[in-house]
Amino acid sequence: MVSRTSGPTASASRLRGALEDFIAAWLRGEAPPWSFVDEPEAVKEVLARGRYHGILALLDARRRAEPEGAADWPEPLAGACRDAALGQTMWELRHQARLMEVMSRLGALGVVPILFKGTALAYTLYPDGAFRTRGDTDLLVPRGAEARLWPLLEQLGYRRSVGLAGEGVGYEACWSRREADGSSHALDVHWRLCNAEVLADLVTYDELLSRAVPIPALGPTARAASHLDALLIACVHRARHVLSPYHVDGEAHLGGDRMIWLYDFHLLASSFSEERWSEFVVAARHKGMSGVCLEGLEQARARFGTILPDEVVTQLGSAAASEPLTRYFASGQLRQHWANFVAIHGMQARARFLSVAFFPPEEHMRAKFPQGGWLPWLYLRRAVAGFYRLVAPARPSMR
Repeated sequence: MVSRTSGPTASASRLRGALEDFIAAWLRGEAPPWSFVDEPEAVKEVLARGRYHGILALLDARRRAEPEGAADWPEPLAGACRDAALGQTMWELRHQARLMEVMSRLGALGVVPILFKGTALAYTLYPDGAFRTRGDTDLLVPRGAEARLWPLLEQLGYRRSVGLAGEGVGYEACWSRREADGSSHALDVHWRLCNAEVLADLVTYDELLSRAVPIPALGPTARAASHLDALLIACVHRARHVLSPYHVDGEAHLGGDRMIWLYDFHLLASSFSEERWSEFVVAARHKGMSGVCLEGLEQARARFGTILPDEVVTQLGSAAASEPLTRYFASGQLRQHWANFVAIHGMQARARFLSVAFFPPEEHMRAKFPQGGWLPWLYLRRAVAGFYRLVAPARPSMR
């Protein structure tokens, strides 16, 4: 359940804002001094914000690049960033080995998955994959091929999380592997871009494959979404999470402006040539994504000073107001659910969606309510919680 609080006090809010500005400035390469010596909660708060934003490893890299500028950092802050970077590096080495194994075995099956989002960017955009903190690896496979992969993943020690899937219901499955040292490695296997029907085919597997780029660090068969496609997907991902919860360290949050996401925008946009920008604008307008893309890019510019060509801003802005997708993301959860229902093709698929939406399989219900109970009572609890989420005003998480 998404946490909803009455909000921080004015002084706490000002401190949080100042610390977020401090973090962003370091990520921009400005190296401002530590000016919070009179704030006893500053170190604890900046670490909490850094974990939430997923940028502690990246912040440590900036600290090491500017040792003189970071000389006045309190040791608890510098040490925690150093520890976070070391832990992320160790996890990355293990995760890389697991991904190489999976990519190799899938290649032997004749399946070419396309990595996208965090892991794809870690290995194609960042100077070190460990700088791009993420909780799992997303990969897109051809529709119809996903079922062939399940036995293979089970052979490799992965176990599938209980979740809803099927036409009109869901298009991804999460698999995770627990290591002897207690670490875990999760794969989010998609056969459409996301579960929301309106958005599921904004970028298709065939499109991604036609522009995919190799990832040598993950083996000869590994492929990632191109930077053009990566930015389109990042824009959709950010917009979805304004109302759709995401999890950080097991806690649910709302809001689309985590710094690591906006830093992805910043690096992607900074890598674009004039020709690539032209291609991006054509793709965004063709897919009706101009408004979604412009909002995300503007947020990156506000946070990191991302340079956006005036012509790009003008062209995206001129198309944004008339796009159905702009209205979709501006609407509430209830309207979005209705739009996704209407977008499902065929009465049978719609009936299946309603059946699963209101009465999920018992296996799903038992996993959702591990404390147990009478099944009809669990359905009622789920319905009440779902109704509350629909009617309650959505607010970004402040933690």
